[in-house]
Amino acid sequence: MSAVQIRFLPQRLMLKEKVEKTILKFRMLNRGDKLLVGVSGGPDSVCLVHILFQMKNDWGLVLYLAHLNHKLRGEESEEDALFVKELAERLKVPFCYGEVDVREEIKKRGLSEEEGARLLRYEFFFQTAEKLGIKKIALGHTRDDQVETVLMRLIKGAGLLGLRGIPHLREEKGFFIIRPLLGIWREEIISYLEKEKIGYRMDKSNLSSLHLRNRIRNELIPYLVKDYNPQIKEILANTAENLGLAYEYINRQGRRKFRSLTRIKNGRIIIPQEKLRTLPPILQREIFRIAIGELKGNLRRINYQHWKDFADFLEQRPTGSILDLPKGISVEKDKKDLVFFLKNCKD
Repeated sequence: MSAVQIRFLPQRLMLKEKVEKTILKFRMLNRGDKLLVGVSGGPDSVCLVHILFQMKNDWGLVLYLAHLNHKLRGEESEEDALFVKELAERLKVPFCYGEVDVREEIKKRGLSEEEGARLLRYEFFFQTAEKLGIKKIALGHTRDDQVETVLMRLIKGAGLLGLRGIPHLREEKGFFIIRPLLGIWREEIISYLEKEKIGYRMDKSNLSSLHLRNRIRNELIPYLVKDYNPQIKEILANTAENLGLAYEYINRQGRRKFRSLTRIKNGRIIIPQEKLRTLPPILQREIFRIAIGELKGNLRRINYQHWKDFADFLEQRPTGSILDLPKGISVEKDKKDLVFFLKNCKD
């Protein structure tokens, strides 16, 4: 009987193989794709760039690096931008740069700093990708980001959609957002970069307790690991994956019902009340969410209380009632139908 041969793969190869498996599993890329890669300069996005660059020739990928300077950290923000520009030059990859005064913009839009920075970053990615004729945007979210997101949404209050965490692949505004590192832990990334002697930037604001995500990362998760369950991160990440599968099924069923039940007239979505009442509450809720998403393009600021208000509206409120929701969306109850509309589009 021959001895079993154990072959230790270089860490570089192992990490690349894990990322490629994720890409193949979720059908993130096709050979020859053009890809916009969001790069902050931090370890996660730098790792993503290097892995994709290793795949570039075998997959025939055309890469563009994109960096938005938020101007939130003064000179450090400028140094981040320069770091990403020099990274692009070393790899001989086109560099796409944008800058915005986040503090000024969030005042205009009435957003928090964290929410505003995220929204402006995605706007920049979408605008840049559109100019370049790119349909796929790669971001460096990790398995740790997944755990932090699930805990943050659980604390704030979220349904099945929120608790599934960050999706591996998501379509928005005609673009596909992919996250090839979502199966990789941050410690794996740091270890990889250090062993490969790859430099990266550290955002000192991540150490601050100002934002909820930072408190979850730096205080709550270490506390749960130490005092409750050393495997809590793995458990939460697996839970998010399972909830994601459940939500995908419910969403598919909801969309089928939405298409069969609804009609659209003059920008209004019309749903028969009695047919909606015959559906299980989970599908009623999904159709409610789909209708809002169709009208406003997203579900921001729609929460569980709005669903409860809608359920009460459907069952208890008299004909002629109107339910007002965030961002100018209203639902009117006539004799037979529920009519979803934007206030400025009713007439």
